[in-house]
Amino acid sequence: GPTRRRRETASRSRGEGPTRRRRETASRSRGEGPTRRRRTIKKRSGRKGEVRRGSSGINAEYGGVGTVISGTCMRGSIKINDTLLMGPNSLGEFKTILIKSIHRKRLPVKEVRAGQSASFALKKIKRADVRKGMVLVSPHSNPQAIWEFEAEIRVLHHPTTISVRYQAMVHSGSIRQTASIVNMSVQHMRTGDKALCRFRFIKHPEYIKADHRMVFREGRTKAVGNILRVFPDAPPPSRGPKRDKMKAIYPGRRRRAKSFNDR
Repeated sequence: GPTRRRRETASRSRGEGPTRRRRETASRSRGEGPTRRRRTIKKRSGRKGEVRRGSSGINAEYGGVGTVISGTCMRGSIKINDTLLMGPNSLGEFKTILIKSIHRKRLPVKEVRAGQSASFALKKIKRADVRKGMVLVSPHSNPQAIWEFEAEIRVLHHPTTISVRYQAMVHSGSIRQTASIVNMSVQHMRTGDKALCRFRFIKHPEYIKADHRMVFREGRTKAVGNILRVFPDAPPPSRGPKRDKMKAIYPGRRRRAKSFNDR
């Protein structure tokens, strides 16, 4: 009767009844309402972890496992509980490490052979002790850290000329580091030129051997070549004492007195 109609009209004016249901259905179709809240909760409850780039691939530190590195076995084989040398560090030293476990394609394996890529869990190694460009080698190979090497390069493109003391990024395998040209077989190089150049790493030594290929680039400059010789006896760069910038800029300037009595 009329009383029921008045109640339905009042409920609709307050946002209840069929009108409210239509609004909720429309809001859910647009991704709002309870459905949207559930999606937000699922995103927020996702697992958080830190994964960074390491030597020849992903390098991370997981709780209960330790430091994990990934790379490709270039020669020989690697087994669980093998003792290898990892390096070089900033001082050119190699550290003894133990292979705790090996995973390949997310499955545990006991051995990795040449040409296969895998992840290795290291025992008692901190994440800060590992950087990209390090290698795992046998202790019997007597590895050496290299500061300088000689390579035959060909300039693919350069807007002007390349001469001694020119610096650019060297790419060779997993190595990524800036190197400077110490000397050259010619006085200048331009686009299309080929010459013998001796390079020197800027920051820290690397494990590099002859017959490795390299790319030498900086911006639009690109050069490719092969490493012919390495110089293991090259000394590290000498770092002189720190200079006072104020004394270098104002060598004869008198210091300001702190009070009137000091004048």
